[in-house]
Amino acid sequence: MVETADSRAVNTTQDINDLLSQIARLNTDISRASVGSGDATGAENVQAGLIDKLSTLLDIQVASRSAGGVTIRSSEGFELVGDSPATLVYKSSDSTPGYLAVQYSTGSEQPITVTGGEMRALLDLRDGSLPGLMEQLGEFSARAAERLNAAHNASTSSPARTTLEGRDTGLDLPTAVGGFTGSATLAVASPAGVIQRRVDIDFDAGTMSVDGGAASGFTPANFLASLNTALGAFGTATFTNRALTLNAATPNGLAVDEGTSQKAGRGFSHFFGLNDLVRSSGQTIYETGLTASDPHGFTAGETLTLRMTQSDGRPIRDVTVAVPAAATMQDLLNALNANTTGVGLVGAFSLDSKGQVAFSPSTNPPVSLSIVSDLTNRGAGGPSASALFGIGVTERTSRADRLAVDPKIVQDPNKLALSRLDLSVAAGQPAIRPGDGSGARALAAAGEQPTGFDAVGTLGSLTLSLSDYAAQFSAAVGRQAESAESRRLTTQAVSTEVATRRQSVEGVNIDEELVRLTTYQQAFNASARMIQAAKELFDVLTNII
Repeated sequence: MVETADSRAVNTTQDINDLLSQIARLNTDISRASVGSGDATGAENVQAGLIDKLSTLLDIQVASRSAGGVTIRSSEGFELVGDSPATLVYKSSDSTPGYLAVQYSTGSEQPITVTGGEMRALLDLRDGSLPGLMEQLGEFSARAAERLNAAHNASTSSPARTTLEGRDTGLDLPTAVGGFTGSATLAVASPAGVIQRRVDIDFDAGTMSVDGGAASGFTPANFLASLNTALGAFGTATFTNRALTLNAATPNGLAVDEGTSQKAGRGFSHFFGLNDLVRSSGQTIYETGLTASDPHGFTAGETLTLRMTQSDGRPIRDVTVAVPAAATMQDLLNALNANTTGVGLVGAFSLDSKGQVAFSPSTNPPVSLSIVSDLTNRGAGGPSASALFGIGVTERTSRADRLAVDPKIVQDPNKLALSRLDLSVAAGQPAIRPGDGSGARALAAAGEQPTGFDAVGTLGSLTLSLSDYAAQFSAAVGRQAESAESRRLTTQAVSTEVATRRQSVEGVNIDEELVRLTTYQQAFNASARMIQAAKELFDVLTNII
């Protein structure tokens, strides 16, 4: 849809340039006729029609020239037509707002303000309405996937899956493990559901215990080694490409009880995406769990270029922020918020309690930020800063396209987690039972769980169920459609009224003109009779003499 709006904006710009050229040529004809005492009425009428058409595409100011013809300027005064036409250029990219610039025969392009006409509508559609709807769809899709994944990660298939393959967290393992609270249990179970090895992880105490035995300490730095030790011959844990993967020794399977574990509002399995039902090809949730004291993980000297734009899409300036040598997230925020080399003069980036980075403008009207280029990577081959934190419209509007049901579950529905790991059973009894439908009930109830939604599009920050948010989303789309139709009808009525008033001044009333013509005809007849009477009188006088 954005591509369609872009294409129409390009075509509209060409139409505007064609009209400017025609109006400029008529200026020459009108001036020549005025100097030579000729009749320029025809050229002026044609030019007036072209100006009317131009005014539907772009807001303009029109002034008469002393030598004949008109001067046309943009809303803020850039000359578009005088002795010669200027050329308008439409500038856009996938990640930045579109805008119009004026190009003269000499000098550089100058962005212009567009406040009305079809061009303004296309820019609003491309950079406002459509991205807003796509952001809302992305937010809804991402949160729906989160709720389903939360239920699925807290459950298990029967028999349990041999491999639990996590998602790309965008983080290194020590940073990902750090900040967890509460406790979780990892179990290796036989095909019959009997637990073969149980590992209890207490993040608050920083300990692991095996099969209820003595607890041994671990740190985020040695978490992987400690987990492998705890699993022993029953399984292995690996961390590759920022994703945690757990494997059970054949023929056993793995199941996780989330317990009270939590980081950024997600349990242990959910945070790492070990048993996700909905997989993503990139970042869709930007609550990273990072704190101000955590390492930012980007290489010093890598750059991120941001574009500041006004509310109408005109660029203010670009700033290139270099990743600082200092290592913490707070250091990265300081670099982003610097006054001279960052965005400090127009707003600030902040990090919330769940590790989400957000920009808040400080100007009125507020300045918008977009990504011109992002050359950062968190670790080797890791996500860029804009991808990890969801900076820029493009990142957030494309989230819905990244989501898909786990293809392994699509191929084998038996891998669907419809049961729950029951740690209360006696030793030797099945902790995972085929007839247990608690996981299925959790999936069914996912749409009714209270969920926090970020402020996107026309919807503010909300805590609603998925069902209620879907209703709000649909209502918002309906309101926008109704508002657009109302504005169309209002504008159409104003246009009709203006045309009627102008016609009453410039147009010809046939009835009035017929009355006047009849009056002139009668006056002409009376004058002819007077002349005839005078001739007859003169003839009589001549004959008398």
